[in-house]
Amino acid sequence: MFEPLAAQHAAGAVLVLAALGALVLAWLSLRAAPRAFAVVAALLVLSLAARALFVAYFAAVALAAWAARARLGRDAVVVACGTGFAIGARLIAAASAHSPAEAPRDPRASVEYWRARDNMWRARSAALAWARAEKDAPGEGYSVLAQLDWDLGERDKARRVLKHLIEGTHDPAVGEQAERLLLDWGDR
Repeated sequence: MFEPLAAQHAAGAVLVLAALGALVLAWLSLRAAPRAFAVVAALLVLSLAARALFVAYFAAVALAAWAARARLGRDAVVVACGTGFAIGARLIAAASAHSPAEAPRDPRASVEYWRARDNMWRARSAALAWARAEKDAPGEGYSVLAQLDWDLGERDKARRVLKHLIEGTHDPAVGEQAERLLLDWGDR
């Protein structure tokens, strides 16, 4: 929610257009108060960096329009604010709820996909599925699972996974790597 707005997505582009339209309404409302308009404009710029600030931006525009209702005409402001809030809320929800691209189905690629996005819990989930697929002959999936457990602070779990890997692997290279990891982690 505090991520930069992705204007290349359709919802993000529409939200930027709605925000610019609201900026025009704020300018009409705050022509006599340039400092207040500067604050509203600054909120717009900040909201492009952190999507959650769009709520504050649209609230500031609505407050400015409400304060200028005598000059602009009360009915015009009420319609503009109501429409702005309805559209703004819908667009914020649409821009915030876009789902990430689907991770690859290959376990190794899926782990790397989630690691590259700094989502270690999803990477661990992919590594766990990989390790479960190697149940009869533990291999590299177990090693990756142990490394992720270690990175997530699950030290004892990581050691148990490596010990299981050392006892059950048929691949000497994977066993040596597991031994090295245990040595690095101060367990042997």
